[in-house]
Amino acid sequence: MRLDPPPGAGLDEERVRRAMDVVIDPELDEPITDLGFVRSVEVGTGGPTDVTVHLRLPTSFCSPNFAYLMASDAKDAVSALPGVGRVVVEPDNHHNPASPHAGPAPDARSRGTF
Repeated sequence: MRLDPPPGAGLDEERVRRAMDVVIDPELDEPITDLGFVRSVEVGTGGPTDVTVHLRLPTSFCSPNFAYLMASDAKDAVSALPGVGRVVVEPDNHHNPASPHAGPAPDARSRGTF
């Protein structure tokens, strides 16, 4: 009898952070993980497979399209991990908090955001 691991098994903060190594700041051309833009990662926030990520933007006046790109790319990278359920990426400290949240939070993509 084969027992499959439960959903989210092996899912932890380090694994989520490593997945975001591919997310590049479009202006600085460096990974957001190397730049220290990933403020926090929470696994199991709503259920055992849910992940919440808080991004610390480089400045409060970070271009909304750059903030959106980083948040959207981070969400895609984390969502691609096996066993991940709901993913929420929250860009913090933006001068217009609704702008970068509008796309990635409800999955409006860039067309729905801009």
